Amino acid sequence: MGAFMWEKTVVVERAQVVDASLERVWSLLSGPAMWSLMPGLSFAFAVPDPPAGEGRLFLSLGATSRDVSGTVLEVCDEVAGQMIQVRTRGVQPAKAATYTLAVAPDPGGVLTRAQVRFPVARPGVVQAEAGWRSRLTGWLAALQAVAEGRAPWPALALPDPARQALTGRAEVKDAINVSAEVLIGASPNAVWQAIRSLTGLRAAVEAVCCGQVPGSPDGRGAMRYAIFGSGARLHATVSVVRELLPERSVTLRRVGPPGEESSYRLASATGGTRLELAVRWPVKAWREGMPQTLTDVLQARARRWQELIEQPDQ
Repeated sequence: MGAFMWEKTVVVERAQVVDASLERVWSLLSGPAMWSLMPGLSFAFAVPDPPAGEGRLFLSLGATSRDVSGTVLEVCDEVAGQMIQVRTRGVQPAKAATYTLAVAPDPGGVLTRAQVRFPVARPGVVQAEAGWRSRLTGWLAALQAVAEGRAPWPALALPDPARQALTGRAEVKDAINVSAEVLIGASPNAVWQAIRSLTGLRAAVEAVCCGQVPGSPDGRGAMRYAIFGSGARLHATVSVVRELLPERSVTLRRVGPPGEESSYRLASATGGTRLELAVRWPVKAWREGMPQTLTDVLQARARRWQELIEQPDQ
């Protein structure tokens, strides 16, 4: 029997006096721009269509030398002009981190505070605390530089360096292929329009909301996000269009692990349009039982596309 790993809730807080108006600091600290300044995050934006019952949501896209990721952030408490509390959302609610950001008048300008609270296995407590002290210090220093006018305000659209970092991964070469197909009683143009629409994407993949990352181009290079889950579990995936042949095929690559590629291929057929859905899954991320699981997922998704296009009013 394995040893039980005790966890401890770690709380780290840092403070910084900023020589700027309270209104300017609060406008930066209370929105997604603040999350674009966090070390390790490249870009963050507000989700315009959060699921029913959820508070304000931000989606942060990050890139490091080893990985890329998308994190859903929920505003869970706020006192306008004073404090905002944000928590991470994901498939493991017990691992969520909670951030509290606050401002208050100070003789030198505005006192800003950043606190993070998160669980960590006890052997890693000291290292985690040291890492977050450094990270929060850097975060508040970035806030100070922007608020005092020494650095530009974070962009509202995805900057080119961030886009390149998030999408510039090599294509999947060593992969296992799984596919499914369906005959849809509609023209190739009608099927194509459904596949390219955000409404169709949300219904077909059973997402609670989806959209295009602000600033990403249309067509090849477009980045779309989808948010999945319910209750305490809410997570996002982001994909980039790698190949595009209008009304014929589109290939998307997930931003972040496992980095699989998904494709949709259309062909005219007697009675309508034949739609093939395929996935190229990296061998290094392959697990026992995945062929049947992926096949089932693709077949179910193909049926949903068929129902969505053939019976749009149901």
